[in-house]
This record gives sequence, C-alpha cells and structure tokens, in this order.
Amino acid sequence: MNFDLAVIGNDEAGIEMGLGAALAQQNVVTILPESRHSSWMLCQGLRRLTSTLLADRSLGRRFLCHRRGTPGMIRRLLRGAVAAETAELVQVLRHAGVTVVIGEARFSSPGRLKVSVGMDCSRQSISAGSAIIATGIRYSSPHRTLGLLPRNTPESLLELSALPRRIRFLGGDDFAAGLGSVLSLFGADVTVELQQPLDSALEELAQSSGVHFVGSRSTDGTGLNGSDLSWAQDNTIIDCRQSLGFTDHLNLHAIGVEPDEHGQLWCSTSFETWCDSVFGIGSVVGFARNKELSPTQQAERVINRIQHRLRPPYFSRAKLRLADVSRV
Repeated sequence: MNFDLAVIGNDEAGIEMGLGAALAQQNVVTILPESRHSSWMLCQGLRRLTSTLLADRSLGRRFLCHRRGTPGMIRRLLRGAVAAETAELVQVLRHAGVTVVIGEARFSSPGRLKVSVGMDCSRQSISAGSAIIATGIRYSSPHRTLGLLPRNTPESLLELSALPRRIRFLGGDDFAAGLGSVLSLFGADVTVELQQPLDSALEELAQSSGVHFVGSRSTDGTGLNGSDLSWAQDNTIIDCRQSLGFTDHLNLHAIGVEPDEHGQLWCSTSFETWCDSVFGIGSVVGFARNKELSPTQQAERVINRIQHRLRPPYFSRAKLRLADVSRV
C-alpha cells in the first residue's frame, strides 16, 4: 500500500495529524496500536469508564463494586472502554477519508513500514512519502526502588490479586486522576500528588469519585524524605513521575533515529527528526522549541513543512562554502 503520509500511534496530536492531512488532500494512513496505547488514549478510556460508573451509583451498584471489584475486573473494563473510544475514532477518521490500520508498526527503511495485524500477526507493508510518529508516552518511576518502600507501576497495580485499601499516586496528573477515579469507585482510598494542573473534565470526575488531591511533596526529586515515611508505609505508592516514549518497538535504528534516554524524540522546530521526512508529534517529542503548541497547531506545522518543503538554510550555507573551496 502506497500513501503520501503514514501516522503511527493514537496520541491526540496523531489523530489531529490524520484529520488535518486528509483535509489537505493528502493520501494518509493512520496506524492505531492494539496494545501500546498512549497515555492520552488511556485517559479517554478512563474518562468514559468513570462516567459510566458514576451514572449508576445506586446502593446495590456501590456494594457490588466495593465487594467484587478486583484489578482483573478493572483491567477488563478499561480494555473495553479503550476499544469503544478507538471504534469511535476509527469512524471519524474513515469518514474524513483516512485509511485506518489496527496493528503494531515498525520501520524497515525511512519510507517503508511493516505492520503486524490481528491475532495471527500477519504482516502488511506500507510505503509512505512521510511518516509521523505519534505513539505518545507511558508513566514510570524515575528511580529504582531499594526494597524498603516498594512502589508499583500502573501496570503492576492492575496485575495484583486484590485492590489495596489506600493508594497514593506520585505524578501522572490527568492519567493518575483518571485511574484514581476508577479505583476510588471500587472502594480504594486514593490520593493524587499533582505536578501540573488537570484537565477540567477529569478533575471534576475525579472529585465526584472521591479522589483526594494534594500538591507535590517532593523536595529532593525522589518524593520521599524523612517526614514522608509515615504516609509512604501506610499507602501503596504508584510512581508516575517519569514519562517514557513508546518508541522501543519502532525499530528506529533502521532509519538512523536515536531517541533520548527516556525513549522520546529530538525534533527540530518543524518537528522533523534526524531522518528526512520522519516527524515526531505530540507527547513523544522530548525536545523541540515549539513543543508547547497545541496538537492542532503541531499538526498544521508538520503539514505545512511537508507541503512546502524547503531546504534548511544550513544546507545552502554548506553548499556555498564548498563552492568557495572549489574556486580556491
């Protein structure tokens, strides 16, 4: 399959990129992952799940959630909510004229992708003039635990046999508020240490679900000092203060792109990576002067760069220097 543009991932900026490229009359394919969902996509699923649970807060439903709720049940409910969100996005993208492929993509060369699709992992080959990496991030702990104060990741929390009674999130912001809302509705006492302001809708849902918010208590970058030991021993700690880019599965070395130590991409002001015609967009970008632009603005900037491609000025200067040397 040949396309003008291939968008990899389901981060918000990637969805905006697919829609914007289709409106710009580009032949575009969006490759949505089956399991490596961006934190933004998980927030969408958590918002849907929380709203559904809050819609029926009868005494019987509350009793059932508190008595029968398990991490395995929450994991299945979240998977269904993300699948419903994905189905709606697929409809919107296809209605706009975007080709949608559900699978896991990896680069075989700058202009070619291999996509594993379905239970049998059948391979599809996709060729594109430009590729946009919009795989987003996941959250992890910035420090390895010493064993005295064991910490969990969101993934390991949902693998437990039973829900802890008291849970404290360090960082994670919107994602922590969303996951904390669901856990609170299933009977856990949840506290979230905020590092940044929340999305207003998620904050309202979290407060309605009984989540407690506090400011960050981190004083030395670890979040745990002498005065913190008491609450740390009484809570199950979910450390979400480090952002990790979903790039380890993309085979980036095949196109000469090396992510930073957190798996995020180094991009220019036009969001282009070191590889020509390969761009990063959204939260997977670890460094770019215009990273604070909205997802829509980022998509517009990349589309303008692709449609009106000009040689970077330093290439022109290099050619002039070579010409001067040749004259000598």
